[in-house]
Amino acid sequence: MTIFQFFSILLAQKDSIPAERYFTVGFNFGYYGYSPEKIDQVSGEDRMTLPSQTFSKPQITEVYDNYYNPIIFITGDKSFGLNAGYMFRKKNSKSYTQLHFEFQFNSVYTYLSAPWHWLYDGNYWGAFLYNLKYMKYGFAFEKCGYLGQGKHFGNDVYAFYRVGLGQSFHYRHLKMKNEVGYSEYGVEDGTGVILTRIQASSWSILGSAEIGLRYMTTNKLHGVDVGIVAYHPFTRMYTDQYEYFQNYESTGVNHVKIQGTTFIGNVRYSYNIKLPPKQEKKEIDVEEHELIAEHSVLGRKMEIQKTLSSSRKKLKIKVWDAGDTDGDIISFLINGEIVETNIPLIRKKKTFKVPLNVGTNYLVMHAENLGSIPPNTCSMLVKDGRQKITVKLESGMDYSGAVKIVRKK
Repeated sequence: MTIFQFFSILLAQKDSIPAERYFTVGFNFGYYGYSPEKIDQVSGEDRMTLPSQTFSKPQITEVYDNYYNPIIFITGDKSFGLNAGYMFRKKNSKSYTQLHFEFQFNSVYTYLSAPWHWLYDGNYWGAFLYNLKYMKYGFAFEKCGYLGQGKHFGNDVYAFYRVGLGQSFHYRHLKMKNEVGYSEYGVEDGTGVILTRIQASSWSILGSAEIGLRYMTTNKLHGVDVGIVAYHPFTRMYTDQYEYFQNYESTGVNHVKIQGTTFIGNVRYSYNIKLPPKQEKKEIDVEEHELIAEHSVLGRKMEIQKTLSSSRKKLKIKVWDAGDTDGDIISFLINGEIVETNIPLIRKKKTFKVPLNVGTNYLVMHAENLGSIPPNTCSMLVKDGRQKITVKLESGMDYSGAVKIVRKK
């Protein structure tokens, strides 16, 4: 799939399906990422180098609190977050839109190799490992375009993009803040390295962008996003100065600049709670939407929702549920006579024929139940010879949607 095809799917998703809206809650977890660093050689010939492995996996290491007490901690590019918000799709569209408030915890893993090894405090040193963290709160916008039904588990597959903007707070670990003046002394017998933090930001505006695939159950109650996300603080997190000494003389100075940008694999789970549909205000057309109060079928008022004309003795009818199947069961009557009974509305079309009398005929949809999302809705295809007409019918427990069919002599 090309990038053009990816976004074409997101921008054009039209079909005869109802509008839906959900309240969503979820969480995400990401790991195995890449955080670029910039190294400037300020003076000297010795130069610090980046490791050959640019992608970092989370690993267990030993860090220290501000009293130098050892703590076992997981370092590496990783993220964890919580989110809650609103998901909806418009009528006649397969695309879903999401608006979320999110709280994100990220860890940026930095590994740098020194130009040589040196002895300090009884150990040989040759690399630096830092794990700067930031917390972010903000808002996110996500758009999902329908790709088709998955081959496994009976789920629906969507392509999505997601963008976010918020504020982040930076710190080293636990109670240790990210601030100018932090230093580490690693010189013994006149040889080693002195690290000094010469620039630091305690907070920043942070943006994010993500693309990937979304898998949702057919009832849309559960969703899983699998994607690649980029986090980018607009303010550089910190700059560290490394000064090297040999035989009590300074041999070189490097500045290592950490922006905090991270590219990372991400998985997000969401639980979606369906909300009642909005009541749409309709302009009633007398010909196509009239209520016949004095005419009832099986004790319910009949509501004419479409008027057709035909010259044939019989019409071929196909009915199905073009939206989410929610357990609707319906029956059909023509002029008060039952022609089909207890039809479960699913995506597969049910076909039957109805006879027509000369003059006015009423094809009535009778709701046997309301399913889980009232009222009962049905998509109907009326085949009149070569002509095909699509009709949408709705029925409740106190009224029945109907098609008025006028057969010409």
